[in-house]
Amino acid sequence: MIDDTVHHKSADYIYKNVSSKVKYVKYYENSNHIICHSIDSKDVFTDIENFIENINF
Repeated sequence: MIDDTVHHKSADYIYKNVSSKVKYVKYYENSNHIICHSIDSKDVFTDIENFIENINF
């Protein structure tokens, strides 16, 4: 990971402390802090869309 703004341990902390049962952490190796404008942006948005579509309300 090449995010020089937020430490990757922050994602682990949030994951452990969010009460939702539906959650996961995914790292994008070619991305930085502004992930929606990164090389992996298409994968990011696809993953977000898939996550939302698979939530059972």
